[in-house]
Amino acid sequence: HGQCPASWNSVPALPRLNGAVRAISSVSQGPSFIGGDFTVIGDMFADHIAWRPDGTSPWQAASGGTNGPVYAIASISSTQFLVGGSFDIAGGVPARNIALFTTTTGQWSALGHGTSGRVNAIIVSGAEAAAYVGGCFAIAGGINTGSVARLSLANFEWSALAQGVSGDSASCVNALLQPYPGSPTLIVAGAFSTAGGIPAS
Repeated sequence: HGQCPASWNSVPALPRLNGAVRAISSVSQGPSFIGGDFTVIGDMFADHIAWRPDGTSPWQAASGGTNGPVYAIASISSTQFLVGGSFDIAGGVPARNIALFTTTTGQWSALGHGTSGRVNAIIVSGAEAAAYVGGCFAIAGGINTGSVARLSLANFEWSALAQGVSGDSASCVNALLQPYPGSPTLIVAGAFSTAGGIPAS
């Protein structure tokens, strides 16, 4: 079998940032987002998140951004993006560690009560009309979830995945994977010793 040659290329037209990038999301022939520790992109203030409508447009701030680092960004559609991290304000709206940004209006929306701790990972399952959210939290939407939770995209209600994950000390989910679109399996990775009450480390 032939192998594809590996090569690196810089991101074109990405201005200088004053902090680390921790999340990237894009839609084909649509918006691109970056999030992280930065508060300035080029000569413009952009609190922890910046975006551009397409591959040739200039980067811009996301309507006030967030008041803390962004660790995860996932697209629901070409106009709606879930943003997670360690913050309690998004675009001037109270939002605990996760929020929805709509590109057509430039508005941020809270997602219920959010999560009780940092969000590290978000994946969207279009087949289920749901998102899976992982991080360092015990509660999501007012429900005990154990560092991982399901968010319905139909009504933005939260639900638990069995007992979630737990550990001897604070547990965290750092990565989520659905093996293929519509898969009934969700792979969860992080710092924990049990998952759904079963030993797993």
